[in-house]
Amino acid sequence: MTRMGFLSIALTAFVAIGCNSSNTASNGSVGTSGDTDRNQVKAADTAFVNDLVIANMAEVELGRLAVERGASTEVKKFGQMMIDDHTKAGDKLKSVASAQKMPVPTDLDDKHRDLRDKLAKLSGSAFDRAYMAAMVEGHEGVADKLECFWQNRYDFSHSLIV
Repeated sequence: MTRMGFLSIALTAFVAIGCNSSNTASNGSVGTSGDTDRNQVKAADTAFVNDLVIANMAEVELGRLAVERGASTEVKKFGQMMIDDHTKAGDKLKSVASAQKMPVPTDLDDKHRDLRDKLAKLSGSAFDRAYMAAMVEGHEGVADKLECFWQNRYDFSHSLIV
């Protein structure tokens, strides 16, 4: 379970590093504004942060449902861990976004709102199964987005052959 907490913190660290790094290969061209371009946040970075903020908010809200509606003690404990870990990660992420003057959403998107509403109608072991399945799917989705983000941001396919 600490792996989930590590994922949250790792995502925040990756965003902080990504937002603070400058890509001189694309921004330092002769005849461009140079420093001005380097200080602008890329649309892909903003979209990525937006997705992560929403995912964190969803984890907190769904965690609260798990604490309230979960049948098993393990699901309730996991829900509380999601609340704690994703509240911390979300606060750090919002701090990084604020420092970069990036807007952050304040509400869930339709996908996460629908999931919350679906889970809110369940109880007992049906809730536990659906909640845990949603947690696996959600964390896998964020991990996939993280991988795609870094692959698209930094082209690792070029070798350093001299």
